[in-house]
Amino acid sequence: MAYSLKGGRVYSVPDGRYVTRDLYISEGIISEVPAKDAIEIDVSGKFVYPGFVDSHAHLIGTGRKELEVDLENCDSVEKLETALNVERDIVRARGWDQEVLGFMPVRKILDSIISRPVIITRRCGHIASANSAFIKLFSLERLHGLDGTDIDLGILKERALDEVERNVLLTSGEVEAAIEAGTKAFLKYGVTSVHSDDYHGIEYELLMQRLAGIVDLRVYEKFCVSREEDLEMILLGRQFENEFFQLNAAKLYLDGSLGARTAAM
Repeated sequence: MAYSLKGGRVYSVPDGRYVTRDLYISEGIISEVPAKDAIEIDVSGKFVYPGFVDSHAHLIGTGRKELEVDLENCDSVEKLETALNVERDIVRARGWDQEVLGFMPVRKILDSIISRPVIITRRCGHIASANSAFIKLFSLERLHGLDGTDIDLGILKERALDEVERNVLLTSGEVEAAIEAGTKAFLKYGVTSVHSDDYHGIEYELLMQRLAGIVDLRVYEKFCVSREEDLEMILLGRQFENEFFQLNAAKLYLDGSLGARTAAM
């Protein structure tokens, strides 16, 4: 595919400044002359940059944020109740911060404002709160005490939250929708390559298949492992690698987060 970007502001190395000129791209490489079949795009007056690379992101997590209930601006019980009042069998939400809310959204509070199963994850992703309906639906009493998890309060932390993710898996359609939404969010800001960590609440082979199907964003996956034997799964994932998808790093948690009060500090 070839493109001619017409009239943009392009950085000139010899001049040390931006100049107005056409930019020609052929098969992903900048060229001196336009290709005969180049697609012309008018970028008059706009600055033309190389694509940005995000070195630490969550592609699917970013997409899920676009699709799930957003709690970032909730600063009262009333706003929390309004945000969670959505018609879904299981309500997933993310973004709360006890410093903004003014309180910890514990099980008792969630029970008082919503009867459907609900789990709300803090903005850092290291702690979540669930109501009684959600706890009973997935028999989470067994996780009490793990990494400070308190089922009586409905508070799930670290490995307990990971265990929930492994049991409440996203469907193929949800994964695909999250990837699409996340890709659009990154491209909107000129991010064309992402070093991502996405192995949360998704069946592994499904994740590999969906990431390998991306054709408009380069993804360098960091596989999150909790056990040494998990490293062998990287070899399976590498069978899906292509021009836009690579799996060449592992991610290990050694600590928690300060905001969730799970860090060793």
